[in-house]
Amino acid sequence: MSSRPVRLISLVLLVVLGLSGCATAPRVWQEPPALSADAREALNLQVYDRAADRVADKFFDASLRGVDWPAARARHREAARTAKDDETLYRAINALLAELGESHTVAVPPREAFQERHRTRVLTGFTMRPLEGQWVITRVLPGSAAEAAGVRRGWIVRSRDGAPLERRAPRFTMTPGQAVQFEFVDELDQVRAMTLVAGPVDSTPAREARHLEDGTLYVRFERFDLASIRWLSAQLEANRDAPAAIIDVRDNPGGLLMSARLAIAEFFPRRVEIGTFVQRGGREKETRSLTWGAAQYAGPVAVLVNGQSASSAEIFAHVLQHHRRAVIVGQTTAGAVIAALEYALPDRGRLQVPILDYLGLDGKRLEGAGVRPDVPVMPSLADLRQGYDRELAAAREALHRDTPVPTS
Repeated sequence: MSSRPVRLISLVLLVVLGLSGCATAPRVWQEPPALSADAREALNLQVYDRAADRVADKFFDASLRGVDWPAARARHREAARTAKDDETLYRAINALLAELGESHTVAVPPREAFQERHRTRVLTGFTMRPLEGQWVITRVLPGSAAEAAGVRRGWIVRSRDGAPLERRAPRFTMTPGQAVQFEFVDELDQVRAMTLVAGPVDSTPAREARHLEDGTLYVRFERFDLASIRWLSAQLEANRDAPAAIIDVRDNPGGLLMSARLAIAEFFPRRVEIGTFVQRGGREKETRSLTWGAAQYAGPVAVLVNGQSASSAEIFAHVLQHHRRAVIVGQTTAGAVIAALEYALPDRGRLQVPILDYLGLDGKRLEGAGVRPDVPVMPSLADLRQGYDRELAAAREALHRDTPVPTS
């Protein structure tokens, strides 16, 4: 896999470099003043060259994966220079970055960078995943245009503004009030054409904790951020006596490396190796989980993963699997495991650059390979539409087999 079919949250080591005043910045995006043709061209080249320079200087592999960087840079520079808007400019930048063939290498336009930073994105209001060769809606966001229009989980997204969706996860950059034409296929296989008007949607990561019928603790969280891991710790602390725990990181695109290290600590009585990070120049650094007064849940554990589980979610699953601390259920993960830094660009856009490669506990790269489940399970479109969670059922079965999951 040279270009990951997931929208990643970087396995970030630090906060965005070069930004200031975030605490007092307005939460509503304000369009910058219109530029003259000459000013637009100058800004385009400034942004493009800054991105290309950062990659050349900071990318974890000094050979840039064998890419002739000056030639690649020249190849896309004209498209960047003549771009009439941010979307076209960033398409040229990302075409350059795609030549490296590594995840966590992306440039994000100013509006989208602002929305992500303030967790109030402009969306039509649903999430998708690939299933049976199609993009299928997995969640409709509360308070969104999609919810108001009656869009439902399990519908197929056939086209957007008349164009079929790409095989790779599409990036939808929208403006408030933008009307977007969608063509859906509903649960009765009827085609539904709908116009959804994009608006601000709270994108704070969702979390869920509940007990299954047999007392098993089920926990799901959408990001590896510190708030989510504190919440995870509280759930495990309050349920130490649960007979088993299922941790659901399906569709979890990752987050902070520190959060992954803290989450891993919740399941071990001591610090454990989590892998090796390789810096530019080849210097290696072994990394352990963090001790922070974790709950240290001692019961059997299953972890649910799928092809959209990426970055820190993959490290979490890999470490628990390697140490025989959990059974992994679902599909092979995204294979997008590199530690990155984020840099501000001159137009307030954001550049994400991988600065550390990751080697798993078996000494192999997870990038491009992913974590293979112990119990492979592939859900169907019919499962999704009927509300049947085949992967969760398989995890429950795995936890109740005669051979328990090791707890040390």
